[in-house]
Amino acid sequence: MKSKLTAGMLAAAALSVFVVQAGLQAGVKLPFAGVSLAVSREVAPPGGIAQVKMEVTEPRPISTGGLRFQSAGWDVAGVAAISPGNDTYGVAQIENGQVQFAIESRTGSFGTDSDYPVFTVALRVPATTPLGTVSPVGLEGDAPRFISPAGTVYPTHIKDGSVTVNHGISIDNVVPGSSDLAAGSVITIFGHGFRSTTKIRFGETILSAVRHLDSTRMQVVLGQAARMHGMRIRAENRDGAKTTYFSYQRTSRQGRSAFPALQRAVPLFPIRLATRARITIPGVSTGIALQNLNAAPAQVALELLSPRGAVLATTATTVDPNRFRVREVSELFGINYGASYAVRVVSTVPIQAMGISVDPSGDALPILPQ
Repeated sequence: MKSKLTAGMLAAAALSVFVVQAGLQAGVKLPFAGVSLAVSREVAPPGGIAQVKMEVTEPRPISTGGLRFQSAGWDVAGVAAISPGNDTYGVAQIENGQVQFAIESRTGSFGTDSDYPVFTVALRVPATTPLGTVSPVGLEGDAPRFISPAGTVYPTHIKDGSVTVNHGISIDNVVPGSSDLAAGSVITIFGHGFRSTTKIRFGETILSAVRHLDSTRMQVVLGQAARMHGMRIRAENRDGAKTTYFSYQRTSRQGRSAFPALQRAVPLFPIRLATRARITIPGVSTGIALQNLNAAPAQVALELLSPRGAVLATTATTVDPNRFRVREVSELFGINYGASYAVRVVSTVPIQAMGISVDPSGDALPILPQ
């Protein structure tokens, strides 16, 4: 990800580093003034999912930022961004097991809760991987960049992680993964290594029942209302094998854009659904991302608006249940467009919508809806 840095931002970052270095030279142990990121160490069985977590070790308010995650080339089954303010939009570009994240948080709540990861990447462990294999996972040292709500560029410190392949237990997916659910709701957990004695915990949420269906499926019944998005789920067997998974709705792509950067782009939404949205076009190549978490298809009408608000073109599309669509504006409307144009989105059911801008280098950034 690339950000526009002013001289003031660079000076502030340099000052932060100088203060830390000065403290160390004076023999004073100072807290790290920037963003310290730790990548988790996971254990997963062959054929299972290892959900790798990226966590901040000390809370820091982040308004914009991004990083590049690297794995051994295993398939990426899903990605998520989590913020306590439920206000963070992002884009993940996925290619050959590598993920480039970019986020924007309206209130700067991203990074302010060290109990939850800021990003997760679900890696599918090949079924043929030998037991005992240790695959390093981590971040590119010069790529992470996080900016405070005041515009300060944080210095960053990185601790890489790994995935060890061994007999054990994995949580591969949770359905539904992001819904707000009432007491009595049934949730299915998919994975590997489940037993009749497997213990399941949902954060601090009370469960009224836990059912073992088979070695790849568990079901739980909520004893109280709960929001699933970001829910910490733990599974543990009596032999000590255990895993932790943070829940989110794993959707799949519907159709394919003709633009390479958008072919790789996965939109990351907070749990905010609406039947109407307006997305401003910044003037660079712009995509429109729509996601439907409903059980029924969403019929969506789109209008291309001039800077004065006149309707220049219209189109319609259907977004199937649990799917997302990403298309460039010219693909949608078949005409040229410019800066300060906008796209109005109207849906028959509440959906998620956002824009994705692509700069000349191919980096994708989120455009927050209005």
